[in-house]
Amino acid sequence: MIGKCKKIDRESGIGYIENENGFIYGFDLDDPSNKSIKTNDTVEFDPVQIAYTNDKMATEIKVIDVES
Repeated sequence: MIGKCKKIDRESGIGYIENENGFIYGFDLDDPSNKSIKTNDTVEFDPVQIAYTNDKMATEIKVIDVES
């Protein structure tokens, strides 16, 4: 799935990606592979939905276009 990083909240340790359909997916900033992601970067990711909370999370994130 393709999306754009909309927000990085360093205090809570969570970043947010919005996909083409407007759905928001959270991702863990503490994961070393996510440290390089910046706001407005276009990324490719695997969507995961958490069963008990219905939260949407992004995993296996790869930056495909960097906003300068």
